[in-house]
Amino acid sequence: MHRFVPISFERSVTHYLKRNPGENPKPFRQSLEEAVRAKRAGKLCACGNPIWAIGSAVVGYACFTCITGQADASADYEIDTATQDRSLVSQRDQWVDSGSAERGDGNSDRRDPQHHTGARE
Repeated sequence: MHRFVPISFERSVTHYLKRNPGENPKPFRQSLEEAVRAKRAGKLCACGNPIWAIGSAVVGYACFTCITGQADASADYEIDTATQDRSLVSQRDQWVDSGSAERGDGNSDRRDPQHHTGARE
């Protein structure tokens, strides 16, 4: 299993709204809260993997690979409190909860769920 860069709930909302300035924050916040609860409850993607809370808030319940088509999540974020399994979160990265959302490792070309236009109803 590939590891995510952890990010706080509030930082993730801020990051999403910065990339989508016309979006209403309330529906995204609600979708993200639902996705985090679903992940904590053990919700699985149709492929059988755990869902990716951040991506699921935007496009519906699915895992990182099914949402992005990529297998390596090491340059992508996941809500820090969404998973009980800390092995899914990279220990070498600092927690992203304030300041810049970028890790500063030159990985600015990673796929970001904020680029999706669909939203879960």
